[in-house]
Amino acid sequence: MAKKKAAKKKRVVRNVNWFADAHYSLKMKRDALEAKVKLVKKEIEKIEAEALTKFGKEGIEGARGKKATAFIQELDHYNIEDRSKLDKYVKRTGKFELFQNRVSGVAIEEIMASNKRFKLEGAGLGLYTSVHFRTRKR
Repeated sequence: MAKKKAAKKKRVVRNVNWFADAHYSLKMKRDALEAKVKLVKKEIEKIEAEALTKFGKEGIEGARGKKATAFIQELDHYNIEDRSKLDKYVKRTGKFELFQNRVSGVAIEEIMASNKRFKLEGAGLGLYTSVHFRTRKR
């Protein structure tokens, strides 16, 4: 019985230029696919608009095709129409859950630019920095 030799893994050495070209090529492939997706989304929007009109005229809420069923769905979305009234309501009732825990990066940067003594920690804020590999056309 002959012993099989263990396959030796070939180590691929890539120079830094390869990363730039490979990344850029993949971005171009992604952009081409996204352009196709954008066209399909436009077609979907057109069909949705026509369907809503048709369903409304016929007074129906749903339909069944060979491949799928379709229906009308209504969702409620809330927005602030009068911020001062909302603030007064929250202060009066203590319903702070109406607010979301988000901060504006632009607002923080403006405060930092105008107030050199401003400290993130003193305001209960932190900073997270993300690092990304980017390429662009030469």
